[in-house]
Amino acid sequence: MNYRIQPLSFQEILTIYETVSPLHFPKEELRPLSNIKHLLDRDGYQGLGLYLPDAALAGYALFIAPPKENVVLLDFFAIREEYRCLGLGGIFLREMQKHFSTKQGLLLETEDVLTSSTEAEKSLRTRRNDFYLRNGAFSTGIHSSVAGVFYEIFFLPSRLPSRLPSRTATLDASLLRSEMEQIYRFMLSDLGPEAYEQLIRFH
Repeated sequence: MNYRIQPLSFQEILTIYETVSPLHFPKEELRPLSNIKHLLDRDGYQGLGLYLPDAALAGYALFIAPPKENVVLLDFFAIREEYRCLGLGGIFLREMQKHFSTKQGLLLETEDVLTSSTEAEKSLRTRRNDFYLRNGAFSTGIHSSVAGVFYEIFFLPSRLPSRLPSRTATLDASLLRSEMEQIYRFMLSDLGPEAYEQLIRFH
């Protein structure tokens, strides 16, 4: 399938976040638009769009990418409904790895399976996690909550050094938790130093 990956401009990120993301994510997972603008102003937010030959936006990914950190957080990632089941999700993840090849990798938040309220919700969350695992991500064993929303944290390395005997050797959970803490602090920096203590929990 022909496609192209293109960095999103400041305005394209805001437009997608405001008009498209609410179709794909629960309201409680979305943040005020002012927070996204704040991160963009600090050069700590990026976006990629996956486009088909007819220029249609088939998918998008938004990242919290503090300039001085070794990892980035995949903040929002979706393939639009009419383009699903075409293998684009896995293709897009590999393009993300290429785009952030100078970083250690990507941290991924997924809604925690352990906090599912129904069997249908549990099944959906499990399928989402399985997608990331099939495409090279690892569960870090880290669980967090942000303003009462519970997540499991996965890690997708950008590169795999050939000297390592297995991919699991790239995983240092304590280091990744420290990276996650720094990203959360950066994410909440517009709310003042007390926001982290009030809104973030690790489990």
